[in-house]
Amino acid sequence: QNTEKRLVHRQSLEKLLHDLDPTSMQILVYCYLDRMPQEEIAALLGTSRRTVSTKLKRLRALLEARKS
Repeated sequence: QNTEKRLVHRQSLEKLLHDLDPTSMQILVYCYLDRMPQEEIAALLGTSRRTVSTKLKRLRALLEARKS
């Protein structure tokens, strides 16, 4: 059953990632895969650190909601 739960969670995560806009996907990759600071992400994307922070909070909330 635990394996089944993980599979469902993985499928949900894959769908979420596929549905993201390109900027949100970039922010997630830079933050979690590249472990880049928010200031650096903001500079790369030509936006403010606050915008990056807000997007990350929303994405985390979205992920949590999909987990349940």
